[in-house]
Order: sequence, then structure tokens, then C-alpha cells
Amino acid sequence: MDPFDQLWWTLTALVLVRMIKDQDPRCWLTEGLVIGFGLLTKMPIAFYVLALLIGLLLSESRKLLFNRWMVFAD
Repeated sequence: MDPFDQLWWTLTALVLVRMIKDQDPRCWLTEGLVIGFGLLTKMPIAFYVLALLIGLLLSESRKLLFNRWMVFAD
């Protein structure tokens, strides 16, 4: 299961970087899908996602957190 765990962690970071770069909040749908598959594989990805969300909250791109696409991703 470790290769899949690494795949989901890497895809989560890749989608987040793409979302920040393009300033496209619709990427939350893809992010939610990747995180969902990651949670089906192993639970420690939840701590990784929490750390990414805190980092996003503390950055200048925090406006990506507060929109309707974030609600649909959950």
C-alpha cells in the first residue's frame, strides 16, 4: 500500500500547487477526489491535508479556501 500512499500524497500536492498557480478554485473538486482515494488507502493522509490547509490559510492564497468549490469538494 505504500506506493499508492505516496501517489495520493504527491497528487494532492500537485493539484494544490496547480490551484494556487492558476488561482482556480474549481480544482477543489479534483483535490477532494484525490484526498478521498487517499483516505481509502490509508488514514495518515488526513494529517497531511490538515497541514496543507493550515499552510494555505497562512499564505496569501487563503481566498481559495473560502468559496463554494471548497464546500462541494467535501
